[in-house]
Amino acid sequence: MILREFVYKINHMRELINVLIVDDNNEFAQTISELIELEGYSCKVAGTYSGALSAFQNFDIDCIISDLNLPDGTGIQLLHNIRKEGSHIPLILISGNITTSTYHEALQLGAFDLFEKPINIPKLFNVIKNAIMAGIQYRNLRNKIFELADTESQKKITSYLNTIKRLRASNFENKS
Repeated sequence: MILREFVYKINHMRELINVLIVDDNNEFAQTISELIELEGYSCKVAGTYSGALSAFQNFDIDCIISDLNLPDGTGIQLLHNIRKEGSHIPLILISGNITTSTYHEALQLGAFDLFEKPINIPKLFNVIKNAIMAGIQYRNLRNKIFELADTESQKKITSYLNTIKRLRASNFENKS
C-alpha cells in the first residue's frame, strides 16, 4: 500500500514539474521536449536567451536545459542571471563545443551538468531526473529552514547554502 501511494505521488508530481528547453535549433528543442513529455513532465520551449528569461519569470520552472550559444546571449548569461535572482533551479548546459574555461565557469556558477553534442539521450534523462529531484529537495529544505528562521538567520543560511554549492562545484571540477 505504501509503495502504491509513493508511486502515485511521484507520477502526480511529474505532471506538476516544468522543464524549460532553451535552444535556437527548433527541431532539436522540440525533439527533446517531446521525449521529456513522454516521461510525464511538462515542457516549455524558448529559442532565445530573452525568451528563456521571460519563461523563467512567468512560469514555475523546475529545471532548465539550455544551449550554450543562443542568438541574443549565452547559456552562461542565463545561468548567471537566474542565480542573481536568487534561484537555484538546476540548469543543464548543452553545446557542440565546450571549452575548458566555459566548463569551469559554468560549474562555478552552479550548472548542474554540461553535455556536448551529440547527446547521449539516456544519460541526459538520468541527469534531468537527478536535477529535478535535487531542485525539489533544495527548495523543500530551504522553505522549511526559512519557515523556522528569523531574517538574520535566513541571510546566514543562504550564505552557507551558496558555499556548499560552490564547494560541490569545486569538488566536481577536481574529479574531472
